[in-house]
This record gives sequence, C-alpha cells and structure tokens, in this order.
Amino acid sequence: MLTDYTGITDVCFLENMEGEAKKRFNNLKGLIYFLAPGKRSGKSAYNGKAIKGWVNEPVEFEKKQTIVMRYLHYWNTKEGEEEFKAESEFLTNAGESKNIFSERVAGLEEEGMLGMKEVHCKFDTIPWKFWDYTSEEEREMAEMDPGSR
Repeated sequence: MLTDYTGITDVCFLENMEGEAKKRFNNLKGLIYFLAPGKRSGKSAYNGKAIKGWVNEPVEFEKKQTIVMRYLHYWNTKEGEEEFKAESEFLTNAGESKNIFSERVAGLEEEGMLGMKEVHCKFDTIPWKFWDYTSEEEREMAEMDPGSR
C-alpha cells in the first residue's frame, strides 16, 4: 500500500481533550471518496484506505503540548491528492453537495483542532532477504515475492 507519495498527516488537539471528544475521533476515517471511481479505471487518487492512530507521547505544536492523531494516506500522485482535495464531494441528507476535504477540516476545527501538519514520503520496501527467517518463512516469502522467481 505504501506509495511514492504517501501522506502523513498529524492532527493536533489540546492535550486535555475530553474522553467523549477523543472517542468521536477514534471513529473518524481517513479521506475517502463518497462515490469512488471504479478500481480498474486507474482514476483513484489513492490505492488503499488510510490508517490512523494516536501518537503515544505529547507533541509540541505552536508552543502548546498537544495530542496527535496521525493518518497515513496512500496517495498515488501529488496531482491525484490535489484533485481529490479540491474536487471530491459528498451529498448531505438535504441533497446538498459539499467538498469532502473542506468539510472535514471545518469539522475538526469545530471539535477543537489546533492545527494540522502534513508531509509526504517515498517509502522503500526492504527486501525480505535481509531478515533472518526460518526456511519455512523464507519459502513463504519467496512465494509472495514476484522478484525472487
């Protein structure tokens, strides 16, 4: 799932966030399409659903101690991410069309978000051959690794 343009987004909140608010954030998903393009169309901005988790230690943000929810978004390209954030929409119960990214940021701000930091990384996969596996594990890894045949 890691891509050449994986986005890491830290969403910062005051360290003393109440339990109920924290529970609501645990239920938030990453950025996803309301109506996604077909998998075979090649037009999806990402190649897998985002994952998230709370950072274990407090993080300083603008001279304040914060707790951080970190998201990893598996964007395919910079252009795809930009297009998704600018153009992807959802329909409200009233039938109104709204921008997914803008509404998400506004909702986070209403809940007390202090700010958001985003970086992008190109991750490299470490070949399984560098790890010390038993022969059974090596055989299983070789079967999954198309480059080892």
